[in-house]
Order: sequence, then C-alpha cells, then structure tokens
Amino acid sequence: SDGGSITGTRVRVRNEQLGSNYVQDLDALANTTFSLLDNHIYYVVLLDYPAAYYGAAATVQITGGETQTLTLTLKTTPDIVGWREKVTTGEVEYIEGATDFQPMSVTDGTTDFGSWGENWICDMRPCLLKNGVVQYYLKQTGTLTFDYTKQANGTASDITSGDDGDVMIEFPRKYYKTYLANEANGDVYMYWMFAQTPVDDTWCANAWMNEDGIIQDTMYLAAYDGVEFNGKLRSLSGVTPTVSKTIGEFRTLANANGAGYEQQEWSKHIYVSSLLPMLFRGLDSQALVGKGVSSASGKINTGSLNSKPLFWGDQTGTNGVKFCGIENFWGNIYKFCDGLINVQNVYKYKIYGPYNDTADGYLDAGTIGGTTGEYIDTMQAANGYGMLPTTTVSDETSSKFYDRFWKNTSDTYICYTGGGWSYGASAGAFCLDLSHSASYVFTSIGASLSYTPV
Repeated sequence: SDGGSITGTRVRVRNEQLGSNYVQDLDALANTTFSLLDNHIYYVVLLDYPAAYYGAAATVQITGGETQTLTLTLKTTPDIVGWREKVTTGEVEYIEGATDFQPMSVTDGTTDFGSWGENWICDMRPCLLKNGVVQYYLKQTGTLTFDYTKQANGTASDITSGDDGDVMIEFPRKYYKTYLANEANGDVYMYWMFAQTPVDDTWCANAWMNEDGIIQDTMYLAAYDGVEFNGKLRSLSGVTPTVSKTIGEFRTLANANGAGYEQQEWSKHIYVSSLLPMLFRGLDSQALVGKGVSSASGKINTGSLNSKPLFWGDQTGTNGVKFCGIENFWGNIYKFCDGLINVQNVYKYKIYGPYNDTADGYLDAGTIGGTTGEYIDTMQAANGYGMLPTTTVSDETSSKFYDRFWKNTSDTYICYTGGGWSYGASAGAFCLDLSHSASYVFTSIGASLSYTPV
C-alpha cells in the first residue's frame, strides 16, 4: 500500500471441492489472468511477497461469459484476524482482517479450508523433533496435508521407532489478545485477536514463553497421544497411549526428555482451543470438526489419522479427530494439563514451567463459577489464562460451548482436558475437568508432550 516493489509475488487460486489449485507469477504490471470454471467460488491469495509487507486474500465467484477483475493490496501494517462471541447467544462472527473470510468446514470426512488454508495463522506443520532440534519436516502434498511416510526432501521418514525423535507439530510464534467488552448497545462480547507481530503492549505470546519467560520463535505440541518409552513421554506413531499414571508421574516422564520439555501446558492448550472459533466460526467442536473417539469401547492407537489433513473429523464417534495436526485433541483419552489448578474453587494458573501439583507460584484467576457436571455456557477471558468457564447449564444443546465441565470445591484439584472414548457429547475442544486430586489415576486419562526452546 506504499507503492513499493512486489518482486517475486505470486498468486494462488484454489477451490477445494473441485481439486483446483493454480499458482501463477505476476507480470511486469503486477497482473495475471486465470481461466476458471463458471458458477464456482475460488479463494485467491498472494504468495512469496516481500518481507516488508503483510498478506492479502479474497474470494471470487466466477460468472459465465464475463472477465472479472480482482485487486489485492499488500498491507504495510500488521495483519490482524479475529473473532468475537456474543455472550448472550454464543454467535461467533469474524472481525478485523477476517471480516470477509469463509470458515473451514468438514463434511462427510472432506475438509474445505475456506479462507484459512493459505493464511499465516495455519502455518503449523509436522516435524521430527529430537533433543529440542528439528531433524526434518514431513513432506507436504497439498493444502495443510502431509505425507507422514516421507521427509520434506522425499526420503523415508521414521515416525515409529523414536530414533529420529518425536512427531511434533511446530507452531511459529503468534501474538494474541483476548478480553470481554461491553458494547455501547449493552451487548457483551468475548474478543480474540491474532497477529504475527505485537500490535502494542496489550498483546501477548504466552504460549511461546520458555521457563525464563522469554518469547521464542516456535513452540511444539505432540502430534499424538503420549506413550511411555524408555522412561520418557514420547510422541510416536503406531503405539497404544499410556494411561493410569498420575499427573506428576507423566510430568516426570515429559521432563526426562530434557530442558524445555513438558506435558501438555494450559497456555498452549488454550491457544489451540481458541483457534476453533477462529477457523470454523462456531463453538461446537464436535459438530463443526468431528465427534472424535467419544462413542467407542476403548482407545485407538496413535497414527490412525496420518493420511488425513491437519484438520479432519467425522461424525462416527470412533475414528478420531485431528485439529491443528494434533490427533485426538479431544476424545480417545483425556490428557493431563499443567498450568491450571483448582484450589478450593479458585482458578490458579501459570503461564510457563516449571509446574507442580500444589499451585505454588501460580497466579489467581478468581472464583470458579458453574455447577460440576454441567455444560459450559459462558467464559471469562484475559491474556494470562486465555478463557475459563464462568457459568454452566444442564443441557448440552442449550449451552454455548457444548462441552462438559467438572470441578470440586474443598481441596486442590489438577487439570485434564478433552474427554475420553465413551464420553459422548461431554468431549470437545473446551472439555475441562478440575475435580480430582494429584493422586488420581484412571484408564482413560493419559498425557501428551510439549516443547518450548530454551
């Protein structure tokens, strides 16, 4: 938008349902022409533009017999995308630069990436991580789709033995801001906004903070439910997830991988959860993406969704779900989560490790509302803890977030998330349990690995 050079910029035109994916260079006048099928909507995005600028994208519906001109302008200011939820109704709408975006959708096991497939907020990718160092990335074969059997260079990958490291999803750093606001007309909204650079000092990147409180360029979450292997918590394909250990035992197994390794952390978990309304423009994760393994007789092994794109699900209740590349982000087994603790009905949180079972050194996020065993209706929101349940209702269909919440009030209780293989509508991206002590073990509760560079 300052009239500068756009040397190297290319244009991609895409329609997922048609399988269309065309990329062309701009000519000397910054133009290019595509011949497309009539009566279809295409997503257009700029690629490989100079680093001084921010991206641009739009959708266009092709009308027969007409030449249509679409102008995209690269911005010189931060590209902000966001969503807000009307608290009284649960309605989600896009704000900032996402106002005209189309959401992702999953229909009959086929994912339409809407306006997000090429957007920077979806630049997560699977890799093999060993001792905190990326050994290689997996081969990309399409929009947010990867061949897990191959490295990016086409040679064979090893995602099963552990010799090449753990299968992790790399998340490049993002900044975000969340809060509740009273609008002039009296409506209350929960806001979430995202950017690649900090807009001002009210923005955070908590999910990327290491144990020294320093924001890192990347963070990593396990692609799979965790397994104990040679005294460590690992993320490997083709194994049965480990369960029936305490949160402290899983923490020790995660830490055994070295500095920067933890089990699932609340700051990272809630960041990923906040992308559900962003990408799918709604709050019902099971209806929008998939039920996950929530109506089965037992857990499934890891790697069953390797051939699926990074966002995938169905409505069987048995095949699992994949969200941001993470298998079974909800369903299959609960995952313990460090960084959030219930102390006598008060939320206590910690943004980064080290963690403990007593909330020592944790911050206060206020009294826990709602009734145990009910479905989440409203959330409180702030940068430090993300969002936490405030009120609940007894009926899933009349709730706003559609996932169940449990708590107790008289002692100290640790956190686990997601729901298990037989929990039905209770499971989901926002499913949360704060009702058991640190000594609790169960056959449907396990863990998953995370890593922040030191």
